[in-house]
Amino acid sequence: MEGRKALWQDLLAIKRNVSGPWLVGGDFNAILNGEEKISGVQVSDAEDAHTRIWRRLDRMLVNEDWIFKYTSSQTEYLMPLCSDHSPGMLTISDEKIYGNRPFKFFAMWTKHPDYLSVVSSVWDQHV
Repeated sequence: MEGRKALWQDLLAIKRNVSGPWLVGGDFNAILNGEEKISGVQVSDAEDAHTRIWRRLDRMLVNEDWIFKYTSSQTEYLMPLCSDHSPGMLTISDEKIYGNRPFKFFAMWTKHPDYLSVVSSVWDQHV
């Protein structure tokens, strides 16, 4: 767990110090919540190493600049071949949109603590 704390501190430093779009991918050896695991005991802060739990550990992290510049980018995780990690295939399409851009909704937005207040304030402005 201490090694992961250092990793997250390094990722926060990247967020603060790197301008422009960026993407960091790999095995972060951490899950966001219990929905990202299959079977095994309930996940705790100690994460019992003696019980096998299948977890989604491989991920791609991007910043807001990336999302705005590469709106059509997506990652597909393939079946693992020679290890227990899934290779991530990143696709960046050159999407040409004529007229209004389509609205894209990311489910992760609902996890943000200010989600409901922001949606409510935008709704109030347009009603």
